Amino acid sequence: MRDAQFGITAAGVLALTFERGDETSIAHALQTHRQFVSEWLRGLRPNPLGQVLALWKQLRTNGNRRADEPIKWLCAEGGGVFLRLDAIASPTSEQLASLCHEFGDVVRRHGQNLTDGVETIEEKRALLAEVRDLAAAVVAYQRHIEAEIESAEKRKGPQRAQPRERADVRKAVAS
Repeated sequence: MRDAQFGITAAGVLALTFERGDETSIAHALQTHRQFVSEWLRGLRPNPLGQVLALWKQLRTNGNRRADEPIKWLCAEGGGVFLRLDAIASPTSEQLASLCHEFGDVVRRHGQNLTDGVETIEEKRALLAEVRDLAAAVVAYQRHIEAEIESAEKRKGPQRAQPRERADVRKAVAS
């Protein structure tokens, strides 16, 4: 099943993710045959990742209000969060999503570099490239917010923030 947003199949994601020895250890962990895992990677057999995607899409097609819960759980188990971009769609939120994505890439690369306990110069260069992408995303986000502020000030002129009452002041006034 090909993902519309990224143009990659579940088998393609697995093939990009798996490293030497993973087929055997994954087969053992899932109590299945190594040949099945190999066939998942070549797209010859339905794989668990594609099945989770099909499950999620079918729940959404059914109109199930809790369709995202399995994905949220999976993300939480992996130490992340699930954020539906269409639920927060705006130029600012898209820029923020890009920033978060780039930060995730930095963390992922750093983790990959540390898996064998030795960080090579090539791995450090790859990490530096991810950090540069993150820095570019930060600058893009900053510029976008600055442009929004400038646009708002031109429309309405400078505005002062209204002071907020503190909770203890409100309690004193109420008594």
